[in-house]
Amino acid sequence: MMRRAALAMAFVAANAAGQAARDPVYVPKDAAVVAMDEAQARRIVTEILQRRAFEGVIVHGPELEAFMRPPWVQSVAFEPGLIVIGHEKGRLEIGLGAGWRAQVITDSVMGLPQYGVPASASDVLWVVDGGFDGDRRKARATQLADALHALLRTVTQAAEADAQLVEVAARYRALPVKPALPEEAHRAKVQADFAIGLKRYADAAGYLAEGIRHAPWWADGRFNRALLLAETGRYRDAVQEMRRYLLLVPEGPDARTAQDRIYQWEAAGNLPPQPPGAAAQPAPLPLFGTNAPAAPAK
Repeated sequence: MMRRAALAMAFVAANAAGQAARDPVYVPKDAAVVAMDEAQARRIVTEILQRRAFEGVIVHGPELEAFMRPPWVQSVAFEPGLIVIGHEKGRLEIGLGAGWRAQVITDSVMGLPQYGVPASASDVLWVVDGGFDGDRRKARATQLADALHALLRTVTQAAEADAQLVEVAARYRALPVKPALPEEAHRAKVQADFAIGLKRYADAAGYLAEGIRHAPWWADGRFNRALLLAETGRYRDAVQEMRRYLLLVPEGPDARTAQDRIYQWEAAGNLPPQPPGAAAQPAPLPLFGTNAPAAPAK
């Protein structure tokens, strides 16, 4: 146990050489993470960052030295386009935007290979376990890089979808007769409704996201997904989704209540206020029901 403890404490940043100072030993590709959705990626990141005795993740620079106390990762929070990591010496933000990419680099301590994922130009998420099995550390670092790459891909796809939604919303609002909901989206709605009954709100939000992928103009799906995201504490995501709803139906019967919910979530999440997208008369706000049109389905 003393040997494992000594090994686990054998990490410290020696400089801030930056992400580009060392060639990566692994770079994720879309094909490797095609089956990993956002919820799965978040679970993997959270699992790997969680500390268990001498196993976990520390935050240091690109080079390591022996026998110094490492700053363990203590918490992780997910925000739109951002991962916030709390550790023993402060706070680290990973911006999932242009210029950042997930990759794995390596260094050695006392002859033992170590592996980490650069989070910025000066900070690396080093996977440690206090043991001798470098292959296991590399596998966990690779899994962490894959999950972060999947989250980056989600952010990129969301930005592209939002740009397309502006045109989709304009065409949708101009239609005298709204299109019927495709079967894939109807299936997602049924599954989300069932998950809500089981109080599995995160799963329900995931089902609705799948339905929206098949019908991006589905205003009610976005409305209800925003409610579910807020129910799980994801206030930034909830605000974004509700704004998409208002883009589709800025003068709908629930527009006033939708905007008020945005105000509430901005307060709950301590988010900067944004100019309102619409104003209308108050209306009921159920998860499913009165905000859905009688026919045809949105």
